[in-house]
Amino acid sequence: MTIPKRKMAALALAIAAVALPLRAQESSTGPRKIGVDEAVALAEKSDEGLAQAAIALQAKSRALGLVWNNFLPSVAVSAGVADNGTSTNAGSNQLAATGGVSASLNLSAATGDARRLSKLEYERQILAYEKAKASLELSIRKEAYTILLDEERLKQARQNIERESESYAQTEAKYKAGLASEIDLLSANVSLESLKPTADGYATTLANDLDSLESVLGLPADEEITIWGGLEAEDRAIARLLEEATASKDEDNRGVAAAAKSLELARLTKSSLSASKLLPSLALSASLTPNLPMASFPASSQASSSVTASAILSLSLDNFLPGSAAQESIAEAQDSIANAESALREAIRDARVARKSDARSVEDDRSSLAALKLNVQLAEKSYAASREAYNRGYLTLTSLQSAAGDLDSAKLTALSKSYDLISAALDLAFATGLPLNLIGKE
Repeated sequence: MTIPKRKMAALALAIAAVALPLRAQESSTGPRKIGVDEAVALAEKSDEGLAQAAIALQAKSRALGLVWNNFLPSVAVSAGVADNGTSTNAGSNQLAATGGVSASLNLSAATGDARRLSKLEYERQILAYEKAKASLELSIRKEAYTILLDEERLKQARQNIERESESYAQTEAKYKAGLASEIDLLSANVSLESLKPTADGYATTLANDLDSLESVLGLPADEEITIWGGLEAEDRAIARLLEEATASKDEDNRGVAAAAKSLELARLTKSSLSASKLLPSLALSASLTPNLPMASFPASSQASSSVTASAILSLSLDNFLPGSAAQESIAEAQDSIANAESALREAIRDARVARKSDARSVEDDRSSLAALKLNVQLAEKSYAASREAYNRGYLTLTSLQSAAGDLDSAKLTALSKSYDLISAALDLAFATGLPLNLIGKE
């Protein structure tokens, strides 16, 4: 299996962290830095699903703009030449140009519903487009914050390697001075070497996630990128989100809004169908037929024309018969209403459950993160005290390594919980129709 260049570079950097400080990796010619908001903007330009939703929206807009065509009559024009004479007597032969212009217009009680139906279709497509856009943004933001989590884990792993490198150097010095045993030296070396595969794993995960995001953003495969930002969510932003989510309504949920619009459309469709099938329709027509002599015998023949106009009011009695096509269409339209009502009830139920569940997750993660941050502070102080005691010879290497392990675990747990909080907050904002760019800081 061939390893991509980016992955090889990431692995090399993880190992090089033993001897090089973290900031030595930074250069003016490094990867392109992309913020979370910028990543969302790039995805919106390149996502094919969103592009297709935009095309569908344009089609509905065009249809709405042309709906007035339903009120225009149908016009037909005809032209020809006719020989009106049938006798061999030259005096009765007549050659004439004929033609005609006709116009017809059919009106029913449902004609006026055309614009309302088209408008509802357009509004429903707007909701579909907005939902697709919000879903894409939610996905991109989560991917971006996942990469930020990968970067923080890798950064911590490199710092751990630096820390254990210093510890190993101190233990080696003590061993040479007769103050540490060979077992202590070997244990320090094992602790150092065991951290390197962890850093390698984080580097590989980061490279894979960057490749995935790069593809979604439509960037060239050979362009290297990195996401900049932070995993710290402002407590004020979280509090405001919880407050606004609590005050949100069912219809603020995009799924509920779409289901409500579908129900409105189904009801109007059924009403329009019933009006067109069960109420009289009016057919208007008019025609003009000129007759222009071209060559005639006798020469006294003159041009003539005829004009006709009609207005017919009709009602199909077959549409009232049980089992007729009209009755079946109306029944199917009624079924569509029942299905739309059921879908709306389901959407409302799901939205309420999601809102409550996501709000609980945000509150739980918020509370847990506060406690985990205190735990990190305690672990840092405990490790500092243990290291001081070890340097003075009051503590064994095993105890120092235990304190270091506790610190690493506390930091990783707090990092993961920070991501969980942002992810839950994004889910809550999406479920309640709130903006997704209020959470997290760049």
